Amino acid sequence: MIADHPAMVPGSRPAQILFVSPVAERGGAETVLLTLVRGLDRTRFRPMVVFLKDGPFAEEVASVGVETVVIPTRRARYLPDTLRAIRAIRRLIRERQVKLVFGNMAMGHLYGGLAALGTAAKAVWFQHGIITHPDLVDRLIRWIPSIHAYVNSHSAARQSAGRSRDCAEVIFPGVDLGRFEKSRYPYGATREELGIPPNAPVVMSVARFQRWKGQEVLLEAAGLIQRRGINAHFILVGDTVAGLEPDHRKAVSRRAGDLGLQKAVHFVGFRNDVPRLLRDADVLAHSSILPEAFGLVLVEAMAMELPVVASQGGGPDEIVVEEETGYLVPPGDPEALAERVMDLLADPGRRTAMGQAGRRRAEELFSARRMIFRFEESFERVLADGS
Repeated sequence: MIADHPAMVPGSRPAQILFVSPVAERGGAETVLLTLVRGLDRTRFRPMVVFLKDGPFAEEVASVGVETVVIPTRRARYLPDTLRAIRAIRRLIRERQVKLVFGNMAMGHLYGGLAALGTAAKAVWFQHGIITHPDLVDRLIRWIPSIHAYVNSHSAARQSAGRSRDCAEVIFPGVDLGRFEKSRYPYGATREELGIPPNAPVVMSVARFQRWKGQEVLLEAAGLIQRRGINAHFILVGDTVAGLEPDHRKAVSRRAGDLGLQKAVHFVGFRNDVPRLLRDADVLAHSSILPEAFGLVLVEAMAMELPVVASQGGGPDEIVVEEETGYLVPPGDPEALAERVMDLLADPGRRTAMGQAGRRRAEELFSARRMIFRFEESFERVLADGS
């Protein structure tokens, strides 16, 4: 049970927090950021978001009543451009009397942490990923001071311990359990939209299109399932983000054609109505070939009472309870993925039981309210720390 917030000191002003986000396109890290800034107690904290790129997500954040500023940048190696952006963020820190600068991911801390130097603001940052091959930014941030760091799983904390001077606090990302509520959405709308028969099995994937997310593994599994005579449909939600691997979605689409899956696979791009899409699925498949730091879509599916089949390693190991809320399979193994998906498609009772168990687990560990409360408690400790 989460306790009530401590009372504010009468007459005190909300602490200004400046969040720095490197991109303005929605992904898992950006979804967590939006949930956080929208849900913060405005009697204690006043959020503001600086984006280092312009895009639709900046408008989405502004639409929920959070002040946004776009300070466009190029790659960090363009030093004059980088210094200009850091100076602009520092001016905002001083003009708005910012108490806390929150870097979202390494790039956010690179700019936000450097901008906070020489000001009264304290710097913290949130590492959302597991870095297997550190780039220049990953190496630079080891030397940028911060008073606190956050990670989204114990797996990420273990990896971070060897690469950062900061002691990382684990705060699980949370989802809006009211929005991801099965009873809110009528069954059949997505099937009608895509021309999928009402009783056809539906497997869904929600992920940005990058090679390590493993959409091609799912397609191989889909081919195996089809060859078993199971006329399942596969809905792939997502698109390329921030210019990363821009041709990968086309490559995945071509692979679907090569496997003869044109009628069974539906590419629907980026969508804002993920809960409605999940309502018509029978199984959520997450086939990443590298470890996920967390895996927010697994929680979203569990909240919608869907069983999940996910690649082992990283955050999914902490989200999925094997044989209770879903299954974990070896990464890059389409045969194992196909077998577990077919097990679930063949057993409606098991799907229902796993879906209900997943909802209970989401309520216990992965609610937006729990996540926001943890951050608020931490922010108060950081701001009260005199160091």
